[in-house]
Amino acid sequence: MKLYELRIKDGEGVKAIALVSEPAIEENWLALSETFQFKAVDEDRRLVIGAVLVPDKPILRNQGGEAFYIFFSKDTVREAAYLYQKNGNQRQSNVEHQLPVSGVVTVESWIVEDTQLDKTAAYGLKLTPGTWAAVMRIENEALWANFIKTGKLRGFSVEGNFERVLETTELIDQQPGEDNGAFMDRCMSELADEYPDEKQRYAVCSTYVEAAKWAKERLNAKGNEEAAAQFSRYLSNEE
Repeated sequence: MKLYELRIKDGEGVKAIALVSEPAIEENWLALSETFQFKAVDEDRRLVIGAVLVPDKPILRNQGGEAFYIFFSKDTVREAAYLYQKNGNQRQSNVEHQLPVSGVVTVESWIVEDTQLDKTAAYGLKLTPGTWAAVMRIENEALWANFIKTGKLRGFSVEGNFERVLETTELIDQQPGEDNGAFMDRCMSELADEYPDEKQRYAVCSTYVEAAKWAKERLNAKGNEEAAAQFSRYLSNEE
């Protein structure tokens, strides 16, 4: 499968941060096909904290039946966070990339510099350095009571204007007859130079397997039989 780097287009970047229960797949502009889960950290002030964008993390997407990976570099994540603030988009939010909502505001936004020393660690989050983290205040009472506290909405998902730049046409995929353990061993070996940090390398290799499983489930739910069949064959090592 192809791997694309996403870069900021027309100086806009992230226009809104959506509150979602499951990842959304959009055709024209970016509605990320991966949710980064947040945590409710202050019920009195109705605050949620979590990752908005994680750098160098392969994310599986599907458009028009074509499956491919995207990722954001650390520089792009940092610039997106800056432009989000500069362009005054802190109150731009919606539910499931569809329903605009009022009473939701980003009150804190920063780039994680150290996993252990970052404030997110106090809430049990272990975010990769370079991650864009944020705190949102949910002033909308109905949204907080019926969707945040109940766990129906569980994560952040960005919307914005980005362009795709082809990075490579080949990613490490499981071979026919290769089980997950053997694949992980091979992936860890082949990516040793690109990802010297073992934990980061393990996360990348795990993503290749888990993203494909997620895509199959999501595409089946969407009724995209052709794409779902493609992933079913991939997961059963028939291709």
